[in-house]
Amino acid sequence: NFDDAVRDTRANQSRPGSAQYASGPPSPSAFRGADKGAMSFINVTDSQIVPPHVAQKAASQPRKKSSWSRRNSSNPDTTPPQHEASLSRRMETSNRLFEVLSSRTDIDHPICGECTDNLTSGMEKRLNAATKDRDVYLDFLKKARADAPSEEEMKEAQRELAKLKQQEADAFTELESLEAEQRAMEAELAALATESKELEKEEEAFWRERNAVDDSLRRLQDEKESLELRHAHDERLLQELSRVNVYNDAFNISHAGPKGVFATINGLRMGRTTDIKVDWAEINAAWGLTCLLLSTIAEKLNFTFQGYRLNPLGSNSSIDEQKPATLSRSSTVTTSTASTGSSASNPPKPTTTATYPLYYASDLPIDLPFMHRHFSEGMVHFLACLSQLGTHVAKITRDWDQGGLSLPCKIEGDKLLDPKGGKGYSVKLVNYNEWTRACKFVLTDVKTLLAVMVFAERREAAKRERESGT
Repeated sequence: NFDDAVRDTRANQSRPGSAQYASGPPSPSAFRGADKGAMSFINVTDSQIVPPHVAQKAASQPRKKSSWSRRNSSNPDTTPPQHEASLSRRMETSNRLFEVLSSRTDIDHPICGECTDNLTSGMEKRLNAATKDRDVYLDFLKKARADAPSEEEMKEAQRELAKLKQQEADAFTELESLEAEQRAMEAELAALATESKELEKEEEAFWRERNAVDDSLRRLQDEKESLELRHAHDERLLQELSRVNVYNDAFNISHAGPKGVFATINGLRMGRTTDIKVDWAEINAAWGLTCLLLSTIAEKLNFTFQGYRLNPLGSNSSIDEQKPATLSRSSTVTTSTASTGSSASNPPKPTTTATYPLYYASDLPIDLPFMHRHFSEGMVHFLACLSQLGTHVAKITRDWDQGGLSLPCKIEGDKLLDPKGGKGYSVKLVNYNEWTRACKFVLTDVKTLLAVMVFAERREAAKRERESGT
């Protein structure tokens, strides 16, 4: 059976002459591995149990017949019984081995001698290669054994190895620490990235708000610059207006005529000469404006005339004189009696008010100076009011540390003195040329009082500004 064949095969392999399978039975992979190089061939001959060179030597020599063969060669039908049984078992074992080999390879066994020779040649080549590898390994082993370290070197190597292992352990420990630190840093980086995104959003919102604030600030700046320009313009205008005297515009005093012989107020000539007959309506309007100007100056300077009251009524202006009840013989003007006081034991002193015209009105075709007696008396009383106001101005200018400001044309009775020559000119209508010169001096003094009034107003305004600033 198969088990007996396997036992016989193992027994043949254990004989001293068998060198092919001295290391043990071949594994199935050995037969399958033969396919990788060339075809796998197994020559089941005496070479399976003897070395190849022995088999070749035995094949070259003629076989010697055994004594049993020689004795029974003449009788071929005679066969030893033991030999026949052994041959039968071997053949059966060989058949079973062939079956096993055929089942494990792609070649049907047994094979021919030529195939066996090819297989043997291939195996010899493999043997030579294995022998060379073995020689190389032996040389390497010899060199390795020759270079084997001493005991001291082994100890040093072991110490170095221990040191390296310790360094490796330290390195692993440090690596773990660094990895932990790396994880912490990655977590921190993630947190910082989140915070960075939040900050970017906040920055974007901040810049949007900043742009809005900049736009608002720009608009406010533009508005501020516009207001500053308007303020500067208004301030310049205020300065110009502050330098402008409204009374000079309302009462423009100047001169006209040849060599400036006539004094004018708002372009109205005040006076007439023998050569230039100015219309009395123009002269009356000029005196009306002069009366209004003097009344305005007195009001602005808080001054009240003593014994007089101005009545500025345009071309029909007049002046009232208050005096005791006795009237002068030459006065034919309208008078009125007034009583003051409150007790019968102390009766009031009667006073009369005489009104004098500051205009000339006559239906007579004759125009002579002596016919203007009432108009002349009104001008004389106007001159008295001008003198009173001049005295008051001199007093208040002394209080302003100005040394006292007097009228440029001094008044003496009904005359005004020329500031250049000292000659007096009367305001009474006796001589037209002298009267015209006197009217010019009247407007000169009135213009001086007007300048004082403007200065007083500016001084009072500056004082109020200082008080409001403190």
